[in-house]
Amino acid sequence: EIGVEKLTFARDEFELDTGDNTSSWIKVIGTEKFTEDDFVFVSSDESIATIEYEKASLDMYLYFSLTGISPGTTTIYVKTSDNAVISEEITVTVLEAETTAEA
Repeated sequence: EIGVEKLTFARDEFELDTGDNTSSWIKVIGTEKFTEDDFVFVSSDESIATIEYEKASLDMYLYFSLTGISPGTTTIYVKTSDNAVISEEITVTVLEAETTAEA
């Protein structure tokens, strides 16, 4: 039991281009004693976007990296490894990367 009461994303949605990567964070409420192993990062469709742990900071933030794989929409969420607490699901929209033709 790690004592997490709630997991809150910094944003309610993400939009990125195919191949792009962005970082953001989740606030961990209820405990300051946690490690990377206490959490599972989940993308409902990893062929569209992946989410992975980056680092923990200030005893209350989990930083993660989000990568756009292919155009589409998926959801991401984070849960404690014991499934006791699950964050809200956040929508991730991945757009076709725009290519610029050089003359």
